[in-house]
Amino acid sequence: MQYELLFELREYLNAHIFTFFFTNFTFEHNGVALNEYTELSELDLVAQPRIYMRPTKYDDKAARTHIKKLVSILECPSVLTTNQKPNKATISAPRSRSASQVGDESVSSKLSENDEKLQKNYEDFLKVIKQN
Repeated sequence: MQYELLFELREYLNAHIFTFFFTNFTFEHNGVALNEYTELSELDLVAQPRIYMRPTKYDDKAARTHIKKLVSILECPSVLTTNQKPNKATISAPRSRSASQVGDESVSSKLSENDEKLQKNYEDFLKVIKQN
């Protein structure tokens, strides 16, 4: 197996894009909560091949960890946007000036204004998160 301890599996899940937002959970196998340092070889994964992630209640430490992770995601959101396609305004090639392009420029200026507003809102939101 690739992972020897449940702790290593937890670290993998914390970095994986589909499970990184789960921050407070325990592992369960055959209805028994498992210790983080349980070796996977100790589990009977042939008879019961599933290990469940069960959410647990947040205490003060877990809540702080969750907020720190949220802030780190907000500071570096590229993880969440890796599959987005660039919009047409950013990839259009320069062309000669014509009457139809004047309309295109107003659309692109509106897009850039919206981008600026989104950026400002995002920065304000991030400041609020960091202050609290």
